[in-house]
Amino acid sequence: MMVWLAMASAWAVDADNDGFTPQQGDCDDTNAAINPAATEIVGDNVDQNCDGQEICYRDADNDGARSTSTVISADVDCLDAFEGRNTDLVDCDDANASRYPGAVEVAGDNVDGDCDNRELCYLDADNDGARSFSTFLTSVGDTSCTGPNEGTVGDPIDCNDTNASISPFATEIVGDGVDQNCDLRETCYADADRDHFRVTSTVVSVDSDCADAGEALSSQAMDCDDQQWNAPFSSIAACDGPPVCGGVAPAYVGDLSPGNPGVAGTQNTLDLTNGPTQVTAVFVGSPTLGQTQVPGCPGLTVPFGNPVNLGARMTNVFGDASLTTAVPAGAAGHDVWSVVIYPATCETSCASLTEF
Repeated sequence: MMVWLAMASAWAVDADNDGFTPQQGDCDDTNAAINPAATEIVGDNVDQNCDGQEICYRDADNDGARSTSTVISADVDCLDAFEGRNTDLVDCDDANASRYPGAVEVAGDNVDGDCDNRELCYLDADNDGARSFSTFLTSVGDTSCTGPNEGTVGDPIDCNDTNASISPFATEIVGDGVDQNCDLRETCYADADRDHFRVTSTVVSVDSDCADAGEALSSQAMDCDDQQWNAPFSSIAACDGPPVCGGVAPAYVGDLSPGNPGVAGTQNTLDLTNGPTQVTAVFVGSPTLGQTQVPGCPGLTVPFGNPVNLGARMTNVFGDASLTTAVPAGAAGHDVWSVVIYPATCETSCASLTEF
């Protein structure tokens, strides 16, 4: 009986002096902030008003980030599914579990995935509508990738993001050696006989230049017959066919015949016939066309750029001479023009082409 009286007496005491005893519904008589008249604090995992429930923030998509709306919990904490605490980060889209503070941002999807009020966009430095692989964060308040220099994940990839005239939207310019439309190819003028002179028809290169066999740039001169290499030289005759389209062949002395086609990585022989007798014959060659003055011979030029002296031989009593040279393996896929110069008379043979 005495024990029961002691317990009843304690039940009637207001230990925290908040105006409520345990008998009057105080669920924590050691804390004056907790009593039936207290105001409930949302999402703190404490039942301040002793109603056996807790007011929680709503986490509708259950991703761990809360909204600002509330829900009544069936217990006195906010640890159950779809409940959020006041210490939880605030969700910017509580209907989408893939969007919350700390989520991995997907570049260029026009969605602020990590709720930082910005978007991660691809860079379109030249602002031509095609993006690079580089990314950057927009300024605060900009959650899309539709502004200047911003690209989305669906935009095509630019092959040169510093030049607005080069993009998958661009129109290809024929024979300029530039891949304007980013298809990793180039449209070139045709050079079927590979004499470095072009016609008006075009071919599609397998790469982004016009430097391969059968391809020509727009800057190269026109050919009058693209089925026979008849380079329209103005200063020297070609050994095989008309040297000038619609013109007159310059005079020459001696025919030069190459080992054609040449084999890179081996030796190649150039044969001179019907040249001047018993004179020095200088064999020169170059993979590029141009016009180069012959030293010691005023007014005589060879139609090559940066010609190389391959070697000299004395012609025999028939005006013949041969020169054998080593051809590096790196010459494969290239054409080399050759000609013989006679320094004593400032004359030349006709020009020949070796295809390696």
